[in-house]
Amino acid sequence: MGAQHYVGRSRTKAPFTACVSTSDHYVPMRALIIALDNWTSRGAEPPSSAYPRLADGSLTTVDQYRAAFPAGIGLHRRSRTCASRASSATAFRRAHGPDYETRVPAPDADGNDRGGVRLVELQAPLGTYTGWNLRAPETGFAWATSRFDGSFVPFARTEAERLAGNDPRPSLESRYPTRDDFVAAVRAAAERQMAAGLLLPEDLERTMQRNVGLYDRIQQRDPSDAGCAYLFAP
Repeated sequence: MGAQHYVGRSRTKAPFTACVSTSDHYVPMRALIIALDNWTSRGAEPPSSAYPRLADGSLTTVDQYRAAFPAGIGLHRRSRTCASRASSATAFRRAHGPDYETRVPAPDADGNDRGGVRLVELQAPLGTYTGWNLRAPETGFAWATSRFDGSFVPFARTEAERLAGNDPRPSLESRYPTRDDFVAAVRAAAERQMAAGLLLPEDLERTMQRNVGLYDRIQQRDPSDAGCAYLFAP
């Protein structure tokens, strides 16, 4: 959940309004390839399916998604880019009945998708990850979203910084009082992923280094810097 078509590598926001997400869904895919091989060659059933559901509210309408998504963080999903009803020809609708209503994963209070396979990044978050990004007005077609790119908007580092920026999301300081607290949260999330068959033991340290490294860079980042280079190790 909250992933995009690839792992982001852009050091600038352009041509979008937010930094491109660097969430890494390749890691669980590695584990799932092994699970697929074990299933087809040895008969070992793969991990249970995980997807958003209507029953628990983790699948919702576009209008409900937009209403629940946190305001004031620089991201606002425009209704025109994801209509709450699928677009189809009038003649087709008349012939086959009412429009099909689009459903999308519901966000939590941070704007991160609640259901489905939640990456370590979403279980021990450093910000809001979405599978969509908005085109900047100067790019043209400002009403549209990107085709393949997601977004990342970090949490404020401290409560003072959060209040100064009118950010409704709790700060890193309130979530993880110390760096060790964040390390522990990441390790616990990674261990849950391993238990679910969504992370290979050999990828544990890679996952730890990736997430803790981003934490350190966010803490060292100048908040007035609008660039995205902090997402990457020097």
